[in-house]
Amino acid sequence: MPDGREVGRASNLKEFLKELKRVPIESLSYHYYGGHFYAWLKDKGYGGLIPRLKHLKIESDTELREKLVKVVSEYIASHKPKKHKKKTKISKKTKK
Repeated sequence: MPDGREVGRASNLKEFLKELKRVPIESLSYHYYGGHFYAWLKDKGYGGLIPRLKHLKIESDTELREKLVKVVSEYIASHKPKKHKKKTKISKKTKK
């Protein structure tokens, strides 16, 4: 919060998304407009998300939360490890 009270904490992007949905809008606005999210995202290895957040067009606090949640959710979905359909058997070749 702008007054220094901690209202949330995240150590990864999924936790960040969870906190975006629940923290007071005053805290969200303070950190978004203050650019505070960018250093955290870069430090955690999510720098690719920064340009997406910087170019949001926001007209209200409600819209701020909605757009942040949408962009972060989409980023998480697009960066999930791909599952392989078939398992490949790996065998050790022996010398003759």
